[in-house]
Amino acid sequence: MMLYHKPPFRWILDVAEGKDIICIRLGGVHVVVVNSPQLGLQFLKKHDATFASRPLTMSSGHLGRGFVSVGVAPWGEQWKKMRRVVASELINPSRLRWQSSARDEEADHVVKYVYNLYKTSLAMIDIRPVARYYSGNVVRRMIFGVRHFGEGREYGGPGKEEVEYMETVFLVLSLIFALYAPDFMPSLRWLDVGGHEKMMKEAMSLIYKFHDPIIEERIERWRGGKETEVGEKKREAKDLLDVLITLEDNEGRPLLTVEEIKAQISVRC
Repeated sequence: MMLYHKPPFRWILDVAEGKDIICIRLGGVHVVVVNSPQLGLQFLKKHDATFASRPLTMSSGHLGRGFVSVGVAPWGEQWKKMRRVVASELINPSRLRWQSSARDEEADHVVKYVYNLYKTSLAMIDIRPVARYYSGNVVRRMIFGVRHFGEGREYGGPGKEEVEYMETVFLVLSLIFALYAPDFMPSLRWLDVGGHEKMMKEAMSLIYKFHDPIIEERIERWRGGKETEVGEKKREAKDLLDVLITLEDNEGRPLLTVEEIKAQISVRC
């Protein structure tokens, strides 16, 4: 059915119209559609542990480097481990306050960028790429401690690297939330229906091109004993990547593997 009704989610919503709950079989998977706020509360509150897991899909597997990131990992010990890390080390109020100045600076930068665009063109400005640029800069500053992956552009705008990167990020988002037939019928995966897996692999490869060199260099700096110019090993975390790298378990060993760090960075970017 998915191959003949596109986009599939609209077909599913049409089937569920007027019904509180329905079950549709898609290949080897039973899809339960809840179309009632009252029943939704039952799923999300009373039975949340039962339905807390995430499906093992092609796209989430590529994004999470084998389902090791909290955003895509199924319910289990790996998910619990990464959830503890994210909740206690990345998204708590103290971390947000710690990097508030970086967010304020990026807000100033984007205002100057819009002003420069207007001053040079005196034309209407498309807010969508401006918002993407600002959001991308905030994420890069918080995670990697940099504004640009490349050199940037005149007037303070995004360089070709940022444009390419943000377009790829939004492509990945569209593939993550797309219904992919082989997720329900694994025997079809070799056909790569719609070319989704090829697009996902190419997109993630480009994202890794930007992420991995920074992550690997930073891990070597922290865990490899590389010293700074003043001859002292760097001790103070400057951004969220440093935080992830420097986390230790009860025995003083690195808490996260290289793949876990890369996967969590990919999901959060």
